[in-house]
Amino acid sequence: MFDTNEPLQYQEMTHEDPIQCQEIESISGFSFAYLISESVAANKGFIIARVKTRSNVNHSKKFYHHFYAANLIQLLVRPNLSFLQNMMGQ
Repeated sequence: MFDTNEPLQYQEMTHEDPIQCQEIESISGFSFAYLISESVAANKGFIIARVKTRSNVNHSKKFYHHFYAANLIQLLVRPNLSFLQNMMGQ
């Protein structure tokens, strides 16, 4: 569980928390280097989202996960098509 009274805060990345370009972005399965090069080739921006989770066993232990923000947004807002089909009786 998380503290709902704790305000959300923007945190800039520091030099102590670099993203390795060869790291694979888990939603797309491509390396960050590839995703960045594709964004540059398409003359688009590139935003990396950092998500913090906590251990289920030790709540003081934190994990950070990095995602290409466009992929994360698509995953979060993609409609559940099977749910919509069931609701419409198809």
